[in-house]
Amino acid sequence: MFSREPCVELPAMTHMPEYTMQVYFAGDPLPPEATELFGAEVDKAWANAATAAEGPGPGRPMPACVAATTDGQWLAGLFMLLELDDAPETGQPQRVASIRHLIVPSEFRGRGLAGRLLRRASSVAKESGCARIRSTAGWGCPDHLIMYDRLGYTKAPGVDRPYLVTRGLERV
Repeated sequence: MFSREPCVELPAMTHMPEYTMQVYFAGDPLPPEATELFGAEVDKAWANAATAAEGPGPGRPMPACVAATTDGQWLAGLFMLLELDDAPETGQPQRVASIRHLIVPSEFRGRGLAGRLLRRASSVAKESGCARIRSTAGWGCPDHLIMYDRLGYTKAPGVDRPYLVTRGLERV
């Protein structure tokens, strides 16, 4: 179990608009909000990506974004790479999803949006043949670790980085 001290004070709650979850893969056009949220890393990943038909290969990950949208505008989003990595148990290559960014603006925090993005990302990863999903869980922010713990993530085995968390995708 992780500490429960908050990282930041949440602002006063604003109205939470109704939203839908949208999934984008390499080959799908990304709206400008993706670059605004995630920076140039998402553009570079899209330009160098393996397509969904090819699947991830050695040195060629397949990017994916999950976004909470309303009226075509992104409220929050998650950017991940579907890639090949060695399984900790066997050392054999397996598909994994590596969350690169999970961004929820402060006015929408504390309402379950990050959890919904993570659950949808887990489903996308599993549907794409990934055996597990992992993330660096908010360096130095116990709130992030608590959220990942609540969603079934654990500290990555054999790794001396307390903020690297992972979860098998046998259950989503």
